[in-house]
Amino acid sequence: MKTFSFCMNLYCLSPNGFNKLNKTAMLVYKIAAEESMQKAAFETKSINNSLEMKEVRISIDGSWQKRGHNSLNGVVTAVCSDKCIDAEIFTKHCDGCKMWRSKKGTPEYQCWLVDHQCESNHKGSLGSMESVGAVAMFKRSLQKNKLIYKEYLGDGDTSLFNDVIEADPYKEYGIMPVKLECVGHVQKRLGTRLRNLVKAQKGTKKPISGRGKLTENCINSMQNFYGLAIRSNVGNLYSMKKAVYAILFHFTNFPDSYTRHQFCPRGKYSWCKYWALNQKNYKPKSTKPLWIKDLILPIIINLQSDELLSKCLHGNTQNANEVQVIREGKKKKKNS
Repeated sequence: MKTFSFCMNLYCLSPNGFNKLNKTAMLVYKIAAEESMQKAAFETKSINNSLEMKEVRISIDGSWQKRGHNSLNGVVTAVCSDKCIDAEIFTKHCDGCKMWRSKKGTPEYQCWLVDHQCESNHKGSLGSMESVGAVAMFKRSLQKNKLIYKEYLGDGDTSLFNDVIEADPYKEYGIMPVKLECVGHVQKRLGTRLRNLVKAQKGTKKPISGRGKLTENCINSMQNFYGLAIRSNVGNLYSMKKAVYAILFHFTNFPDSYTRHQFCPRGKYSWCKYWALNQKNYKPKSTKPLWIKDLILPIIINLQSDELLSKCLHGNTQNANEVQVIREGKKKKKNS
């Protein structure tokens, strides 16, 4: 600020003056944010011409000021119909407490402590901010927005949802929230498990990595097709399971092409070139041998289970909540 003011030949604000302007701007931002969230909640209720209590699907995710586990500030957002309808801001830092820490126990400290309003509102770990914020937003959803968060769209972390279930925010209505899986996070599980399998087989007599086997490109393709199998069969569990199973056969060297592609989606818009192209013009590529298929089969069976895929029938992700990605993107543009 001093350097900028000097270069522009302007009077530089004092620290107190700068802080006062910041507090005034913060109040304006807060009012604008609350109005925006109230409007988004009203639009959500108006979709079905219902201005009374309504059950909706919510997506909750946390973001922190800095990547890693050393950030002091965080925010938890609740998104419904691609719009933010609630947020909870946390901080573990207080300027006053930091300034007076060295004088703790003195008479001056006790006098200051009487009128002090601590800015820190979270004493737990950084990771617990997300759970605390989610529980708070579930509890006030009826009072604030007249909404019941019936379905919660989240990642693989179950601790947050367990805390919500324990809080039982809709006990008087006999409603228990249901957890759905983020397709983006589920999609990555296949890639993670295949890479772990490659590492586990690396020191054995039959390694599965290398040319003509389970390469990194092959793993990425299988992961992408797994996500596509879920998104292309929204609401249809049987077709979704069949499409997931097709991935295993598609990437295995069977004696004939029909056996290899029998479960693949058909038609000219299929991701499988055997069915998308004229079969006479199809040139099969060499992929995994049959014995590798048997090693991958347990992973595919687990990731096509009814319990998992039934939570993915919505076909949605948490992308709308990824405030961290948006903020980091703006930071990169600013620094470039």
